[in-house]
Amino acid sequence: MASAPPTMFPGLNNKEINFEIKSDKGKMYYIKFLNKEECLLISAYYSSNNKKVEYESQFDINYIKNVKLFILYDTMDECLEEINLGINTGKSYLVDENNYINIFVPLNNIKFNEIMFKVDLKEKNEKINAIKNEEIIELKNVIKEQNKEIIYLKDKVDQLEILVNDLLTFKKEITGKISFKIKSKIIDTYTYIFLLKNWINTINNDSSKIIKTKLLYKLSKDGDSIDTFHQKCDNNSPTLLLVETANGRKFGGYTTCVWCVNKGGKKDGKTFLFSFDEKKMYKKRKECENERDIYCRKDAGPIFGGNDLYFYQTLKKGYSLSPYYFLDKNDLAKNNNDDFDIKEIEIFKVGFE
Repeated sequence: MASAPPTMFPGLNNKEINFEIKSDKGKMYYIKFLNKEECLLISAYYSSNNKKVEYESQFDINYIKNVKLFILYDTMDECLEEINLGINTGKSYLVDENNYINIFVPLNNIKFNEIMFKVDLKEKNEKINAIKNEEIIELKNVIKEQNKEIIYLKDKVDQLEILVNDLLTFKKEITGKISFKIKSKIIDTYTYIFLLKNWINTINNDSSKIIKTKLLYKLSKDGDSIDTFHQKCDNNSPTLLLVETANGRKFGGYTTCVWCVNKGGKKDGKTFLFSFDEKKMYKKRKECENERDIYCRKDAGPIFGGNDLYFYQTLKKGYSLSPYYFLDKNDLAKNNNDDFDIKEIEIFKVGFE
């Protein structure tokens, strides 16, 4: 569209902008943008055959902001500053219609290429402004209700932020108090971590150190081979065994004895079994204090006590006999048989710092 750039740029002065611009039809228009009590008043005229043809329209700041034309600006002065910058680029143009003109101004500071102002013939303004005033009142009411909703939502967001911060702080405090570093799919609650930490501290008679763990073996990852268990877990101490059965029972054992393939029993006085479901640790029974804590053999996985908890030839199935050295009844798998199917096994090396 052919158009001539503005020919005069006196700039922003006393809250108004004045400039000349030629329309697409070749008419020379004289334009004024005026901040009139936070309303943008646009007036324009051209002379033809000694006759002055005038245009005028008024835009309320809330109306402008509501239609997202100047969403970044809060006052009409700020809007005028942006318009003035656009006019001074020399890229403004005017399209001449029958009963109105469209003035296009490029914008620099917000995410719009340009803004169009529709300015009506002055003799039609009275009726048009009456309609616009009704629209403005309606828009103001809408904006008022929206502002109430925004304030309500902001309060809710603030409350949620406080809650999230409180939860993060609580988690940090809890983690610090637990002082137990472990990544396990079987231990999935802080309750289990608290229990296990207290049991290990009790058996070692020391609660001042942070407990660290390193995963040595995982059934779902490493397979059920007894040889794999020995390759990954032998000669590590202390070790922590976690078991989850097919029916959801969770239990395990802890020992400072070293697993190996050489057949024979071992004692350390610190071995214990435990049940997360019963929330209980099982030390060696008094009448069995002189008996072994663990037993090693090439064709078996971990064996605790006599046969209180053991795995033979495969780690997909476990066994628990009672009464024996640790257990006086079947508290671990809690089934009617001595054997049980395994869902997951994790074995960790335990360290302290």
